[in-house]
Amino acid sequence: MDVAFAEGLEVSSQPPPLLFLNSLPSYVKAKIWAVYLHILEMEGEEPLIYIGSATEKYSGMALRITEYRKGNKLPQYMKPALEKGYKITHTTLLAQCKIPPEGIMPQARARDKNYGMNTACPWPRESFQWGGLGGHSPIDESVRGDFALSPEELAAEAQAAAEKNRKRTADARDAARVAVGKKPGTKHQPVTAGTKKRNADKYRAKQLRDRANRVFYCNICDVSCTHQSRLDEHMRGGPHLKMVQGLNGKYACRPCRYTTDLTGNWNVHCNGKMHKKRVAGQDRNQAQHRLRDAQNHERDAQRDRARAQHKH
Repeated sequence: MDVAFAEGLEVSSQPPPLLFLNSLPSYVKAKIWAVYLHILEMEGEEPLIYIGSATEKYSGMALRITEYRKGNKLPQYMKPALEKGYKITHTTLLAQCKIPPEGIMPQARARDKNYGMNTACPWPRESFQWGGLGGHSPIDESVRGDFALSPEELAAEAQAAAEKNRKRTADARDAARVAVGKKPGTKHQPVTAGTKKRNADKYRAKQLRDRANRVFYCNICDVSCTHQSRLDEHMRGGPHLKMVQGLNGKYACRPCRYTTDLTGNWNVHCNGKMHKKRVAGQDRNQAQHRLRDAQNHERDAQRDRARAQHKH
């Protein structure tokens, strides 16, 4: 099982500064296992850090973030901080890997259980630029899973559990259909590849029109949304608030959602590998979108010409 670590993350004589942690890439929703880091900030208060792990067997990190957004299963000390007025301004991954097969999940969760740490904290407490929210040591965590079962038995057990979940979902769907007077057991027709492509093209065209017409559009972040509710959610989000804060200061980097008032920090950020990588990726994506739009336009024109010839 290959584990990828955040770029620049290494053991040193001092803990990583808050500027470095803020420069790490923001989490993008994905079904992976991960060690994640939240930065919580509140005006006039010391920044707070929470580091946790996500090893749920089906969705991993995606489920953990959903729980945070819904306010479910919040860590012991994070909930009081959020109630006090702290906001999660940045979420990044310190380490990540693909969700392993069910047959090796217990061993994967227990891998290198002490994480290579000889002590709970290798740095002096006074050297930190933030407060911590951890309520326990990962060294003392219990590992979910039955080590007495073989990989084959674990896989069979997971398959049986998945089948049970599918049946429960189907029963709930049938009950919902019966409740509104429909027949149970009716399945949706599968969506073909052609339909998916047409829907994607329509969505992209609508997105471009909305952006051009400034519908559900955030001028500050250059972000276009599909609905007002999504735009409202964006406006309440940490990246948008950081951009607004940056506009009130000196510097704001849209691709990285990074803001600062200090010229030195800005120069360091602009010369960083991650910033250059994001800017290059953004330029590449824009070029791909322009090419796709041109191809769609040409295809529509050919279709119109063919229809005109057919009529004549």
